[in-house]
Amino acid sequence: MHREVVDEPYRIVVNADRKFDPQDPAHIVGYTVRVTVDRIDRRPVQGSMLTERSDEMAPLHGDHFLTVDAALEHGEAWGRHCISQWRGSNRH
Repeated sequence: MHREVVDEPYRIVVNADRKFDPQDPAHIVGYTVRVTVDRIDRRPVQGSMLTERSDEMAPLHGDHFLTVDAALEHGEAWGRHCISQWRGSNRH
C-alpha cells in the first residue's frame, strides 16, 4: 500500500505495512506506516538533508492503524506537517 503526493517542490511518499496476528499469521490485524519527504527538484529539504524519513509509525492509542486508509492518511499528514514547518521557517 503506497501513496505519493506532490506539494511542489516537495514529494511525500507513504508506505503502509500490514501487521499480522501472531496467533493466526493469515489474519491482518492492522497497519503501520513509514514516510519519506524529499524534493522533486532534488534540492535538500532542510540544511544539507536530501530527505526526511520517519520511523515506523502507529497511532498513540494502539499498536496499529485499523485500516490502510487511516495509516496512509496519518503518513500524509505527518509529511505535510514537516513541509509546513520548513515553509514557515523559510528553509526551502
